[in-house]
Amino acid sequence: MENFIIESKNKKLQVNGVEFDLLFDENEFVSGLYDLQNKISKSSKNPFKDTEQFAHDLDGIFGTDFCKRVFGTSTPSSILLAKLITFITPYIEEFSEEHIKESEEKYDPEREGNV
Repeated sequence: MENFIIESKNKKLQVNGVEFDLLFDENEFVSGLYDLQNKISKSSKNPFKDTEQFAHDLDGIFGTDFCKRVFGTSTPSSILLAKLITFITPYIEEFSEEHIKESEEKYDPEREGNV
């Protein structure tokens, strides 16, 4: 019997003593992160306007009361949210780069056969 191992892409992180996972193996999680990044990049010039929605989105992505556990409040300031996003962005970028590279290798048009 042939056997192979599929390595998990998940990462365990800690902020303010609270551990949480970046669940890169779950499509819904990855999709939620990308949606949040897009919302942030398209947000208004007033960083305080969308803070409550961003906190709600983080709770949806990382689990109920994520912001309350990490920041001590369910509606953290835009500065705290920005620090969190800045902290996790390198991990998101690393995952994205690896995913693109693996996809390009797997679906390279010059690849022959079905190996």
